[in-house]
Amino acid sequence: MYHREIRCFDCHQVHGNQNTANLITVGNAVCLSCHTKENPAGLKGTVSEHTHHAEGSAGSQCVACHMPKIEQTIKDNFVSAHTFRFVTPAETEQSGIPNPCTSCHIDKSTKWATNELKGWSTTYPWRVMQ
Repeated sequence: MYHREIRCFDCHQVHGNQNTANLITVGNAVCLSCHTKENPAGLKGTVSEHTHHAEGSAGSQCVACHMPKIEQTIKDNFVSAHTFRFVTPAETEQSGIPNPCTSCHIDKSTKWATNELKGWSTTYPWRVMQ
């Protein structure tokens, strides 16, 4: 996102605050402050329509798919990916990169995840197969 002129302080308070990770606000409000319906990169419906998870659930949090926890640091502290790009199940099969679907649905396979994504009318099929 740096190449799109998004900086750390667009989401994080530079001098800290009471929010987790010093975010400027909590939950999806951070993402939805820019990804509005008027923005071409915004949602085309509700959050739950976009995520196919119940509103307010862990699966309906923007970070669940676009910033999955990828690296363990000290103790049980995990760092989120900051590419903001959805890692597909196909990428898991090709490169071993964890995808958000099977990272949460640990009892499911990448084949299951691919089939689920193919059924989403909000997801272009070519994006699922990358």
